[in-house]
Amino acid sequence: MALLFLLVCMMVASSLLMAAVSNAGKLQGGRTEQQKYLTLSSGLRLVCGELEEMAYTGEYQYAEWFVENEEKNEKGEAVGMTRTDYYWCGQAEGTLTGGNLADALRGFFLEELDGMYGEAFTARGFQAQPSQPSAEHELVLTVDGSGLPGLEEPVTVTLRLENRGKRIHLTAALGSMDEKGYVYTLEAELASAGVPQEVKYTPPAGAVFASVPSGTPVFTGAVKWELEWIEKK
Repeated sequence: MALLFLLVCMMVASSLLMAAVSNAGKLQGGRTEQQKYLTLSSGLRLVCGELEEMAYTGEYQYAEWFVENEEKNEKGEAVGMTRTDYYWCGQAEGTLTGGNLADALRGFFLEELDGMYGEAFTARGFQAQPSQPSAEHELVLTVDGSGLPGLEEPVTVTLRLENRGKRIHLTAALGSMDEKGYVYTLEAELASAGVPQEVKYTPPAGAVFASVPSGTPVFTGAVKWELEWIEKK
């Protein structure tokens, strides 16, 4: 009887030990999942915060002038002066400022953002820069985890400019895979508040459009982006 009772106790103890080991594994896996999510979220929100500090400002040049010519009669006698008013307004390259990412993005996104503004600019009948194709541009950044709270390993963030700069789509991924080959990712999207304010200049009555090398630089209101959503993938 004693041996039988000992055998039963050993079987119960073995079951409890196996359950404890299983629960410990699940707990450790849950902590790992939580840490990976926190690392991704920290890296992604860091980049989103920098993008929210960034602003695009459209720019154009404006000039108006006139030319006076002497008016003569059939005898060649001066009878007065005629005046022709000329007017010119053309788009210039815009500016991208604010945040630590502006310098990195300037050469990558600025052409597309100018194209966005150029569409509104052309609609007003002014001379815009040649319209660029609305292609999706991608830029890959690596957020180093050293010295940053919540970041235990580097996070790769891919930025994609969509719909002429009205939206910025981000995908954050960890460089390491789990034992099943799964890569942890988070996605986010920022939306812009529109396009730079409209050009308010109106050509004077009787003005003639013409091209000149330069004019007075005029800056429009700035466009900024705001975080719209973050989603786990």
